[in-house]
Amino acid sequence: MKKALIGICLMLILAGCGQSSSNNSKSKHSTTSTTSKKIVNSGHLSIDGTTIEASVEDQYGVYVKGKWLPDSKVSYTDASKQNESETTYASSDGNFSFYIVAGSGPAKLSIKAVHGHKFKTATVTVLPKKLTPEQAASSSAASSKASSIAAAQAASESSDAVASSRAEEASSKAEAASSSASAAAAASSKKAASQENNLVYGAFKRSAMSEYLSDLKKNSAGFYQGTVGMLKVTFGITNSVINTVKMDLRKLPEDPNIDKAHIEELTTQWMLPNSAKIQTVNSKEFIYQSGDPLNRKYEVRQTVNGQGKITFIYVSRVE
Repeated sequence: MKKALIGICLMLILAGCGQSSSNNSKSKHSTTSTTSKKIVNSGHLSIDGTTIEASVEDQYGVYVKGKWLPDSKVSYTDASKQNESETTYASSDGNFSFYIVAGSGPAKLSIKAVHGHKFKTATVTVLPKKLTPEQAASSSAASSKASSIAAAQAASESSDAVASSRAEEASSKAEAASSSASAAAAASSKKAASQENNLVYGAFKRSAMSEYLSDLKKNSAGFYQGTVGMLKVTFGITNSVINTVKMDLRKLPEDPNIDKAHIEELTTQWMLPNSAKIQTVNSKEFIYQSGDPLNRKYEVRQTVNGQGKITFIYVSRVE
């Protein structure tokens, strides 16, 4: 009996040792696994602490540019809530950029770049652009032009009625020709106004735009924003004139090789119908221009993700 009890005790002790050894092994493995996933802070990006003023050439925002390791995953958040969080990837030479809006006040960015088990951070402030007297006059002129086009549209109906009345009473060919020319000019003004409404350079008409973007409303930063399908659209507006249209395609990114026709359609829908690309600045920046009589110029910018697919498209006026 004693031998049997001693044997059982030895078995239990050995089993306990085996279990302890197994637990220690698991504990060590768990520690190693956790350590391997940890990423190390490698300091600050070169743009840390930078304050940028929106560029003179841009009515709406500015590019914040940086550089670190090639193919780094870079993201930002904006404490001012003017810009939604965004993630992109650095190019093969390490360059990356974000297009940042600073309209209602300074945009305060926290940027983080991750590569393997290393990361770097930066804080950047983007200030709204201070308009020069010339730019303020230009903005005022744009607003006046939008108002005059709208007035011309309203006046054209009256002009048509007057022209019709005069045509009935006129007896000379000169008066008839003059009336015809006046009616043609009024019709042209009416057509120009209807064509450019709710396009870049044109007057923003919320009621008409709501037919396209059913949930159109002002966001917390004061910009009009709405969705159609998987596409989110934000408008940069000054004095009721559209300066920039931002399209967010992150829910369904577009492949620039496969979806070329659809990307072109999305881009040019905010331009006059006869607009076409006239310049390729680089692989993500382009210049478009409309035909006569307005000859509008548009700047187009694209942002891509790590797979090279387009996540944002910006269409802006060129001053």
